[in-house]
Amino acid sequence: MPHCQPPRALAGTLERLLRTLPADHLGELATRAVQRARTEGLTYWHGGREGVIPLLLRPIVAAPEQVSYLSYVSSLMLGAFKRLPDLYLAHDDVREVLPLAPEEANWLHQTWTPAHQRTHCVIGRLDAVIDFNRDDWRETLAFIEPNLVGAGGVSLIPAEDAIVLDMLSPLASGALSAVRLSTSCDFRRAFLRCLNDQLAAIGRRAGQIVFADAKYADEGPAEMETLRRCYAARRVRVAYIAPSELYCARDEVWCSAGRVDMLYRDYALIDLIDIADEGGDPKAVQMLAQRNQLVSSLAGDLDHKSTFELFTDTRFDALFSSAERAAFRRHVPWTRLLTERRTTAPNGAVIDLPEYALAHQAGLVIKPNRSYGGEGVHLGCETSTSDWCAAIERALAESGEWVVQQCVDIPAHTSPLARPSGEVLWGSFHVVLGLIPTPYGLGILGRASPARVVNVAQGGGLCAVVVATPSSN
Repeated sequence: MPHCQPPRALAGTLERLLRTLPADHLGELATRAVQRARTEGLTYWHGGREGVIPLLLRPIVAAPEQVSYLSYVSSLMLGAFKRLPDLYLAHDDVREVLPLAPEEANWLHQTWTPAHQRTHCVIGRLDAVIDFNRDDWRETLAFIEPNLVGAGGVSLIPAEDAIVLDMLSPLASGALSAVRLSTSCDFRRAFLRCLNDQLAAIGRRAGQIVFADAKYADEGPAEMETLRRCYAARRVRVAYIAPSELYCARDEVWCSAGRVDMLYRDYALIDLIDIADEGGDPKAVQMLAQRNQLVSSLAGDLDHKSTFELFTDTRFDALFSSAERAAFRRHVPWTRLLTERRTTAPNGAVIDLPEYALAHQAGLVIKPNRSYGGEGVHLGCETSTSDWCAAIERALAESGEWVVQQCVDIPAHTSPLARPSGEVLWGSFHVVLGLIPTPYGLGILGRASPARVVNVAQGGGLCAVVVATPSSN
């Protein structure tokens, strides 16, 4: 059987290939990449203006066995997350680690049914880091945090991959003639199959799928409308609304496009509860949740960063399978809800948690437990002692709102960056991968930034992840 070069060698070949291009040629490629990114919907709204997300022109290269391993481990992780509602309802100590607002807890109690224990759908992104170029690459895999509601990336992943692969194809025809570069899967198709599976499971096969997010806001990626247009072109019946447009009638939930059989949401539960303030009907969302027509299910709203305490504290071991525990030990960094208490350190020793956080600043990070977008993250190695002390004091005063976590190494990736202006900037970028596991393939959303806090909302960009196989395959 033919073999292709390992990822490390291929990465070097691609970098040399791009570095030997004349500046005007590379600039032309960057301009075309930006133009296509705008067409493909790789855009982000900020301050009321829509801009193209910067794109790295050199992809990260992975081998098929590496992608298979990521798929296996992330699927294990997602399975554990999907059981969290049942664990939350059954165990006091789990509820202490995953604090919900009273109204959120009431919704979960009222809408989580035995039917959800049999089947419910969570399409979520698990943010992680890995260095494919190392011989011990498995040991470099570390999960950072979960994002299980409106994970983002369904349209971004295939678009960024296609742009970079099409750009590289004519350039690499000679240097990489023995290698076939491809995406990990057709993620838009995988995503749609997951939604259709859930429709079939609840007896609504071929029903209408509706996407819902803050449709009229002027912040965030413009992904839902891009997805709607994509599926419309494939003659798939999908509508796109704001949650406030839902209403109840004739024992069903409706919107302007008709009956809602499945609602895929990029809207947190706490915001759905409050849609009455926007003229909406919370009972419509509650009906969808109770009837298992909500994706992600309410399990998605337990995507606190403190879930990693459940995974890394041995007192919760009995709640998880041996395979899950093995994955947690190998790939989940020690994490604790930062409160005034005693707990165990990474080595198992009993510690006073605030004192431990103070004494081990350089190897720790303090994060908001539930917010996203890179806001409020304090890296111990980049924070002054006074600011670190202030962060700990704030966390103790705002019980349940912050976690402390072991820092992980974030690999650097050298690449030219295509800026929205068409300018090309060579640099070293920290890369975080968003892994979205499904039964039909693994979606991988690569995001990059010169800073160690990697987030598109914080000025980062996208980085394609491609799979290398022998061309004869």
